[in-house]
Amino acid sequence: NIKKLADSSKDTASDSDRNKEEIQTAINGLLADAEKLISVIDGVNVRVTNLAASTQEIAASADMVSSISSGLREKLSHLR
Repeated sequence: NIKKLADSSKDTASDSDRNKEEIQTAINGLLADAEKLISVIDGVNVRVTNLAASTQEIAASADMVSSISSGLREKLSHLR
């Protein structure tokens, strides 16, 4: 009985070590994937920032065109 118990404890310890190694491997994989995800998110943030800047420039240009158009309309009305 004591020999069986010792063998069983040895097997349990071996299983525990194997489980720890598998868990560590899984954690390392998750960390690597998280780093990749962070890199992708950083790239998306840069693109969103660039898009926002472009959108502001387009809005400013549209306001300028509208202002010029209104000014021309007013000047044309004075010519008539």
